[in-house]
Amino acid sequence: MLQGFGIWSLAVMLAAGCSSGSGTPSDAGAGTGGALAGAAGMGSSGAGGGTGAGGFVGTGGSGGGAAGTGDPNLPLVTMSLWEYAIGPTTQLAPAMQVNNDSGKGFSMHDMEVRYWFTSDIGGAAGVTQSTQFQGSQGLDGAIVMSVVPVIPARPMADSYLSLNFSSEPASVDIGAGSYANFLVYVTRSDGGTYDQSNDYSYNASGSALTVTDRVTVYYKGALIYGTEP
Repeated sequence: MLQGFGIWSLAVMLAAGCSSGSGTPSDAGAGTGGALAGAAGMGSSGAGGGTGAGGFVGTGGSGGGAAGTGDPNLPLVTMSLWEYAIGPTTQLAPAMQVNNDSGKGFSMHDMEVRYWFTSDIGGAAGVTQSTQFQGSQGLDGAIVMSVVPVIPARPMADSYLSLNFSSEPASVDIGAGSYANFLVYVTRSDGGTYDQSNDYSYNASGSALTVTDRVTVYYKGALIYGTEP
């Protein structure tokens, strides 16, 4: 059963730096596990979105998503997003939270999360994108990360950041009414700037976790939450 956690320290995360990759965009390296540092207090989630001292704001169970199938075996989730980099930046830094709105716990083992964006690489030759895992609460860091090209490009998205949890132990359970969250950096090998205003999943508010249907969630390969571009 996951518990809330304190707000991540931006200074610590910026000090962690970013990685650079080689190869094609879809070959971006898998991140390694890590724990976030910080002495902030513990937050709590739940209906009504209470805030723990120094913690993240709970998101409750509101928000849009893909049409439901009525299958009681499918996880019922919403996604929340907190952008740690606002405006033009050399490093995308989406902090994402999966909220379990089901009446029972489920494992992340069969889940994938996608954050859709525009690489702004244009026709530059040899430019790749890489990922760096910055930390998580409630997961053991066994996350397979990659930047996948979208061909043909879609409106406001020629790439997506894929977070695949198939390596996560099936025994790691997100309890009913609880959540799991994680922070990932994406950078370009040329040190180039991401506009972000043309990124489909980007949330410019950036000041708190906000429910969004532009970060999509898949269960055993099927879309269960959000709207693709």
